[in-house]
Amino acid sequence: MKLRQWRQAFLPFFSLICELIIPNKTKNADLGTNESSKTTRVVPSPLASIQYAILALGWATSSMSALALARVKTGTVCPVGWQWGGLTKCAQATICALDAVTLTCGAQLYNHEAETNENISELLATILVIAAGCVLLLAFPFWLIGSSFYLVFKLQSLDVWDLLLDSLVASTALLSGLSLLADFHPTSVALFVSEVGSFGYWYPSFKFARAIPAVSLDEFVRKSLLATMFAGLLWRLAVSPSYPPRTHVSRLHRWLFLFHAGIVVFTVVSWRLLSTTSIGLPISQAIEKLVSSARIEKAAWDAQAASSQTLSDAVVEYKKRYGMPPPPNFDKWYEFAIECKSSVIDDFGQIHDDILPFWGVEPSKIRERTAQLMEYANIEMGGLSIQNGTVYQSPHIPGTHRWMTDSLEKMIEPFAKWLPDMVLAINLADECRVAVPFQDMQALKATAKDAISRVVLDNIDGTTKQASSGPDVGQGWAFGFPEPKSYRDPSNPGQVAPAFTDYHGKQIYYDWIAATCPPNSVARNSRWWDWSTLCSSCLAPHSLMTCDGAIVANTTLAHNLCHQPDVAYLDGFLMSPAVMVGSTSLFPVFSQARVGGFSDVLIPSPWDFNENSAYTEQEDMAWAEKTNGLYWRGSSSDGFAAHSLWAGFLRARFVHEAYDMEVRRSEKADTQDSLHINVSFVGGMSRCAATDCATELDSFRRWSTITTTQSGEGSVHDYSEKKATASLPPVLPFGENWRFRHLMDMDGAGFSGRFRSFMQSRSLVYRAAFFRTWYDERILAWHDYIPIDVRLGSGLWSVLDYLAGGPGTKLSSSDSQGGSETAQKVADQGRNWALKALRREHMQVYMFRLLLEWGRVTNDARETLVYDTK
Repeated sequence: MKLRQWRQAFLPFFSLICELIIPNKTKNADLGTNESSKTTRVVPSPLASIQYAILALGWATSSMSALALARVKTGTVCPVGWQWGGLTKCAQATICALDAVTLTCGAQLYNHEAETNENISELLATILVIAAGCVLLLAFPFWLIGSSFYLVFKLQSLDVWDLLLDSLVASTALLSGLSLLADFHPTSVALFVSEVGSFGYWYPSFKFARAIPAVSLDEFVRKSLLATMFAGLLWRLAVSPSYPPRTHVSRLHRWLFLFHAGIVVFTVVSWRLLSTTSIGLPISQAIEKLVSSARIEKAAWDAQAASSQTLSDAVVEYKKRYGMPPPPNFDKWYEFAIECKSSVIDDFGQIHDDILPFWGVEPSKIRERTAQLMEYANIEMGGLSIQNGTVYQSPHIPGTHRWMTDSLEKMIEPFAKWLPDMVLAINLADECRVAVPFQDMQALKATAKDAISRVVLDNIDGTTKQASSGPDVGQGWAFGFPEPKSYRDPSNPGQVAPAFTDYHGKQIYYDWIAATCPPNSVARNSRWWDWSTLCSSCLAPHSLMTCDGAIVANTTLAHNLCHQPDVAYLDGFLMSPAVMVGSTSLFPVFSQARVGGFSDVLIPSPWDFNENSAYTEQEDMAWAEKTNGLYWRGSSSDGFAAHSLWAGFLRARFVHEAYDMEVRRSEKADTQDSLHINVSFVGGMSRCAATDCATELDSFRRWSTITTTQSGEGSVHDYSEKKATASLPPVLPFGENWRFRHLMDMDGAGFSGRFRSFMQSRSLVYRAAFFRTWYDERILAWHDYIPIDVRLGSGLWSVLDYLAGGPGTKLSSSDSQGGSETAQKVADQGRNWALKALRREHMQVYMFRLLLEWGRVTNDARETLVYDTK
């Protein structure tokens, strides 16, 4: 955290204290115009010391206050009962005091060297070693708690480079500071270090000042100007008493003061110009702009998604979009899609993108890797085969996951007779599995384009070649499903099967996702160290900055993790996956969802097809009858909680922020604010180490008091009285969601199984997710649902406040609709589209087309297998 920079603001004050209490054995020479006495300092008077102390405290408090406003938090949790908070502040203050002692002792040594001509290098080095040892002792206890000690052994090349660079900068700064002590008073050097260390760190991010909510932006400017005033007075005060007015040191000091003042003025003016030109829209205008743009984009997408009116039109459109003729039995798929009243006929870019890399792999290799996936038990794959129009399941699928393959069998059966023989490896886990490095994927796609071009050349005459049945169609597939075997490699315990590694509970962003990004991407070249502070440059590419925070404007970019290194510590799956047995080679794994960078082939979710979280029309109610509140219930399933890493998980941060928000609302006692926040973890604890389970439970219990207060059972402040007997609230019926206008949906271990049902309801859906599913290409943010950045923060709550019709949300334009009306409109649009395009039949339409494509790409004669009406 950046508290270290903030505490450094007290360095001038501590330096003055050290100067007064540490005995100075150096004799003061008579002051005069002799330049040789440049290292001799005048002892400040008691009055000057008091003045300096007051100004130093003013500088420290105002600068810390300004930087506190500039820091936008991510909501990373400090667990309930965490006892190290006070010790952390004490340790930071101690380190600052040690810095002051080092400066004072260094100045005295320089004086001593000037008077005696003795070499002080060895003694100075000893002092620095002692100071470093003290810092190490202060830091050691924190290595023994939480994730710090664990992460020491997870350093990678990028981490080491950053540490070396930081060490080089720190060493250079230290030597520069020590050299300044030869000419300047330690309090002056302390002030210089304090300014550079505090505000200099933030200057590169001033251009992203729009991430600071407007409520604190003006206050930040005022506090910064106040801090600048105190710093200027300190510099002015430091000039007069320290040296005779005509020495070269005094002149240098004055020039330094003027240079400093010029830098401050330049910084303030340039920052102010940048911030005023990029302050962003009011939240109301920003939302209405995005909703209006989405409406236009949706109309254009709908028109092209189903532009074909006949089979011939669909074939022509397929060729135009994907550069080759469609696969055999495309006519049967078209008939099925029309029969199911599919709203999408032409736009299946997701399928094309998923299949494309496999055109770069020989069909025999794809079939071989499919067999390999089901050969080893630890990979946790379920086998499905289609032979002569009949679907078969592997007998070795665990009973706990049999429902998944049962659901897929029901999904495929209606059109299985039109499919070529094949074997499918179904991912039984929630998490995705395959992340191919960037260079390897580029090579696969280049080979794939060559193969597709041959499909076009081989079928230039437009001849239809069907190959959906016959004695040779299934040749090469390994039917039969042999019993999976165990695998063990003593030299590599983490490898659970050839080409598959177990990354359970380990951070995967830099090892897996960053490797899938271009070499010049941010993910491959930088690290974001502070989990608790917003990385403005990480969210800028996909966000619209408003006066009240950043909101998602481009969901495609938001799902691209290559410019977002900060999310390595803000998402459970990326930070500590509960299950992660993956490969960096292109294996044909069929999964329900995947995160950006992964290459699993997406299929409609068996959970959704099975209606496991079904929407019930009879339980829903009209918008006007719903409670104007935000509702969420769930478990902490988005990662494996160990080493206190859960403090950065999305769900934990969301519930914690909701609790803090409700506490602030209750303290204001604003009767005009009709928005209710009803958010809580429910059920038991799972997917956590023993110590983390206990800490999570203690924290989750406190945060769940939000729900009890809204039931009239107590106050959000009475947690300590209930702690002994409190437990998490019980799991409520799923239909409880329909009582609220605003529903939050977030990733769990994988994608959320509730989103589709939420969309079908009459409530407005807010979605914070990295996992993409088969339907993501056909739903549109700000038209069908409200996208939320996983960083949460002021952007989420300002959007909610506006759409819930909270206080102060009137639009400037008299002919614009209010926030509540916009919320109802988006809710209705999302519901209508979900009922029109996300039904179970549409899952079958998608799956039918996907398997036709898969049957072609895995066939040795794939370059001649096409359907054409000519």
